Amino acid sequence: MKKINIRAVQKYVVFFYVYAFLGWIVDVSIRFVSDGNIINSVKTCGFLYEPICPMYGYAALVLILLSKSKRISGRGGFIKKTILATIWCSVLEYLTAFVLWHIFHQQWWDYSNEPYNIQGRICLAASLLWGVLSVLFMKVIHPFVERQLRRIANKVSTKWQRILIWVAVAITVADTILSIIFRYI
Repeated sequence: MKKINIRAVQKYVVFFYVYAFLGWIVDVSIRFVSDGNIINSVKTCGFLYEPICPMYGYAALVLILLSKSKRISGRGGFIKKTILATIWCSVLEYLTAFVLWHIFHQQWWDYSNEPYNIQGRICLAASLLWGVLSVLFMKVIHPFVERQLRRIANKVSTKWQRILIWVAVAITVADTILSIIFRYI
């Protein structure tokens, strides 16, 4: 049986939160530019009250693993990564919209007016944009963020790193439970 590397798990938990928070900033910024005012994140990109969009965190984790895959980084790696990233982002966006609709009966985004859309949950233009942005993420953004997080981690004791991670996870679990309760009651 393979032993779980706790430090690696912690690293990926931190990546999840960093990218979920950055995704929240992106969504709030898009809404600000399009609507002219700042809208509560609960109404923009999900159902949690804390400033994160878990979909971005999960997407980032898969893209990080995809970027490290030796199977696709060889010949034609860029094209393979772009195609896989586009497919991954489309599937995640569709499934997220599907699940949120069936659980909460709300739709957080709607591509119905866009050409080549599937039930308004995904569309070709957005999928292609997410695919290209994903390659940019794998090649530029994540390596930069990873270096910065390594610098910060070197300044914080392992004990405090673990405490902060557990506190963040506990807050998200509580937020998820409360968000579900408030929507059903």
